[in-house]
This record gives sequence, C-alpha cells and structure tokens, in this order.
Amino acid sequence: TSDKGEIKHPLAARARRATLTVGEGEDAQEFTIRLGHLDPINETSGVQGRLTNLGFNCGRIDGVLGPRTIGAIQEFQKSQGMKPSGDLDEKIRQTLEKVHEDKAGAS
Repeated sequence: TSDKGEIKHPLAARARRATLTVGEGEDAQEFTIRLGHLDPINETSGVQGRLTNLGFNCGRIDGVLGPRTIGAIQEFQKSQGMKPSGDLDEKIRQTLEKVHEDKAGAS
C-alpha cells in the first residue's frame, strides 16, 4: 500500500468483484469487494458510501446515522459552503450525489 493506505492494482474494466487477501498463511484474511457498487442515495448506507469515496470519514458503512456519519455530513456541508447542520435531508442527498458523480466522471 501507499503511505495513505491506498492499494493500486490493475483490474479488468468489466470486473464487478475482487478478492483482497491481507496477511499470509494462517493469519491471512480475505475480503470480497464489490466494484462499482453503491447503495441508493436514499439509503443511509448509500450516503455513507459516497461520503467515504469523497474522503469524509463516516466510519463503517453500516446504514446507521450515528455521530461519525453526522460529523461527515457536517464536513461535507462545510466543503460545499452550506450550513453544517448534519441533517440528512433531500438537499444534502442531491448535492452529495452530484458532487460524487462529478468526481467519478473526472477520474
């Protein structure tokens, strides 16, 4: 991994799953990764996934609107020049979806 913990490895353009193995031997752990998948924006887990992709740490993507997710929403709101209320309303969902799509298109 890089100094930021990033993993870079080429994948086939049509790949939809990957397996990541961390460690070796008996200590190895395998993780199945769904590529190109996000839950819908109207689900809290979909909001969490997009916030995480944009670098806003909301903790584990678990569908729970807890303190870390609310904090990530507030940081996102600040980054967009919005009042950092932490509310997960339709305006936030629309803004988050647009920013996420714009960033994905730029990659």
